[in-house]
Order: sequence, then C-alpha cells, then structure tokens
Amino acid sequence: MNYINERFTKCLLCGFFLCISFCLSSGQIYAQHNKAIPNKAKRVIIEYDSDGPVYAFDASEYLNSIKNYGIIPEANMKRLRIAIQRNSIHQPSDIMPYCTNTIAVDVRNYRDWSEEQIATDLYRRFAEELIPNLSVIKCSSNPYQIDSTINLAIYLTRLETTKGTYEEYTEFKKEVSNALKAYDLRSKADYYPGLFGRTLNILNNYLLDNHVKKEILVTENSKSPVKYFSLINNPSWSLHNVNTSKDTLNKEINTLIEYGVVPPISVSEQNGLIRKIRLIGFHNLTDRLNYQFFLRSFPSEPVVNVPGETSFYQSGYENQSKSFIAFMDSLRVVSKRVFNPQNISDNFAEELKKGIDQNRSFNFGFEIDGNEYKKTIEKKSVDDKDPPEKQYRAFFLLSPKVVLPIVNEALANKSIESRFYEVAESNTMSAIMFLTKKQFDYLKNRVPELMIDEK
Repeated sequence: MNYINERFTKCLLCGFFLCISFCLSSGQIYAQHNKAIPNKAKRVIIEYDSDGPVYAFDASEYLNSIKNYGIIPEANMKRLRIAIQRNSIHQPSDIMPYCTNTIAVDVRNYRDWSEEQIATDLYRRFAEELIPNLSVIKCSSNPYQIDSTINLAIYLTRLETTKGTYEEYTEFKKEVSNALKAYDLRSKADYYPGLFGRTLNILNNYLLDNHVKKEILVTENSKSPVKYFSLINNPSWSLHNVNTSKDTLNKEINTLIEYGVVPPISVSEQNGLIRKIRLIGFHNLTDRLNYQFFLRSFPSEPVVNVPGETSFYQSGYENQSKSFIAFMDSLRVVSKRVFNPQNISDNFAEELKKGIDQNRSFNFGFEIDGNEYKKTIEKKSVDDKDPPEKQYRAFFLLSPKVVLPIVNEALANKSIESRFYEVAESNTMSAIMFLTKKQFDYLKNRVPELMIDEK
C-alpha cells in the first residue's frame, strides 16, 4: 500500500503548491471575484460539454448555468434577470440569497476553532438545514500530515452517520485562516482562497450512496467571508455518478472475488476499501489508472511493481546484479509462491560495464524442479557517429516483455493454469498480475487499456 500513499502524497502536495484562484473539485463550483475585471466574476468552470469546459464570467452567465439545478423559483428568476439588467447584481454570490435549498456560512465564526470543531459544526449545519435524512453520530478529525516548516496541516476527517462512515482529507483550520487573512486584505486581494476543497466529497458520496440525485454547489465572493452551499440536481459535469456509488463498488468487489482475482474479504473490509479508494480520488471504474488504484487497495495486493524499460540502464552498474533477482522476487510474491524459482542468475553487471561501444551478451535464467530456463539477448556495439535510434537499440532493457516469456513457459511446463500478465503503467515502471486466462479476459474487457496483451 506504500505505492498508493506515496503517489497520493505527491499529487496532494502538487495541488497545494500549484493552487490557482479558481477550482472545480468533484462537482463543486467556486465563483470568485477579480478586481482587475470590474463587476465580473473570475473565470469559473461551470460544466463540461462535448467541446470541453464551459466558463462563466459574470452573474448573468452564472444564472444561466444554474437555472436548471432546481434551486431558483421561477418568480425569483424573473426578479434576478431584471436586477442584472439594472446592474444591481454583479457577482454570482449575489444570486444565492434568492435560492432555495441553500445555506450561508460565515467563516468569521470559525476564527481560532480547531479542525474538529469546524468540521463538526459544518456537518451539523448540513444535516440540520440542507441534506435530507442525514443523521450525524460523530465527527472527528485526526492529524494525517503536519509540517509547520511548509505550512502543511492535513487532517483525516471522519463522519459517522446512521447510514455509514465517510472519510476525507481536510484542511479546515488552515483554509479558514487563509480566508480570513484574504478578507482582512480585501481591498488589496485579487482573489478569495477557495474554502473546503475536496471536503464536500463526504457529502456528495453520502448523497450518491443513498440514491439522492443531488449534489453540493459552492458559491463565493472574494470580498465577503460568506460561503453559500446549495443542494442542486446532479449536473452533467458531475464526477459523482453510478461508477462511484457504494452499491456499484461493492458489486465490482464481489465480481473480482467471484472470478478469483482477489480472495474473499469481510463486509467491514469492503467498507474500508471503499473509503480508501475514495480518499485517493477514485471516480471511474472504466479508467485505467482509477481501476489500478482500485486493485492496489485490496489487502491481498494483486498488483506488484517491477522495473520498467528505462529504469534498468539508468540506475547504475552496481545495482544491476540485484535487479533480476528483485524481479523474480516480485513474481514470487504476487503469485503467492506458486512461482518459486531457484538458482537465479544473470551477468548484467559484468556486461553493462563494457558499454555500448562493445558487443555484449546478456544472460539470465533460473531453475524450477531441476529444469533450467535461460535466455540470452545479444546487443551489437555502436559508436558516437551512429544515429540516436541505433544507439538506443544498443541498450539492454530489462522489462516484462523480456522476462515473462520464459517465466510463463516454466508455468506451462508445470501445468499451472495461471500466467503473469503486464498491467499498463509507464515507461519507467511496470506492474504485473498473476491471472488465469478467464481472469485476464474479464479485466481486459472491463477496462480495455488496463492489461497489455500477451505476445
């Protein structure tokens, strides 16, 4: 699971340091003011259509974008259009007091509050004033990653409800502090920092799991400490859909168990797995990377990493003598020792020291039940005058395409049904699964870009 944690942390940190003045996070809209454009809203993604993102710049465009979300009564719609024509309404946030199913939150009330206090009060208000049938049992926030040297304070917030437990990484205290600083400097501020971010995924996932076809919309103004939260009809751009519902995810988990891709797990483990993949931003069962995160989240770890094509010759000669052994060890682990090679050998370190200006013969192999499985790859010498593509071909690249043929041959000779298959990753990292043909065909049909066909 370290792979997921490291990858998530890197993505999360990149998001914090590359923060921009507008954001769209899992179906949440932020309408913000830019003083450089008088009476205009900062460019905001409202929805996606076949041509890409649709933007709103002012109150009129924002009104047109949300008119079908079920929060503006027809009588108020007429009043708003007249007010906009008379230039008495400028910002998207000016529209929100005319909306139903909407609450206003003044962040000044949260000054000097703790992360858990802010979270508890917010979710209490959502339950009492906005979300139907949401009954909160307990809300808690525990430090997840704290580093004062870079002003990093991430908490894992857990919301326990009568219909399940939901989790999300939050920065309530830090974001409230930033928002209040921006409000105090509002005469000089170009934007108002987005508050709550991914946090409302908790609420959107709750709505989705309970078959409420609604979603949370956030509207704000850079010159005001007030945020508006609306419960709207599902927009076309929503990332919360049937692919991320608890019912759908449980069905997919049970299918993988039925096919034997993963061993059976308890209901408690299934619920924990769903919370885990939602924490890393899972939103689509048909996306290659999302589905790979999904597989990697299982306790049985059905996916294992092995060196990619380019990592081998870049890592230094001193490490090469261990690379093939590490590759074999990874296959041993993912197959639960069904594949258990002995007498693993290679001459990589010795041959690599010769350089590409000499002819080289790379040998590697192993034994199973006294039978030897070996392979030799010849690489002809090249010099500086050769074209780059010819020089590249002189490199020896350890990869699944090179290793798996003799490994799967050994499995076939032992009448073992399963084979090793490569999972599509990147050119610097490869991943392997140990599957029967039936299991491979299911995954290949489920997510066509997930698996690399056996050659």
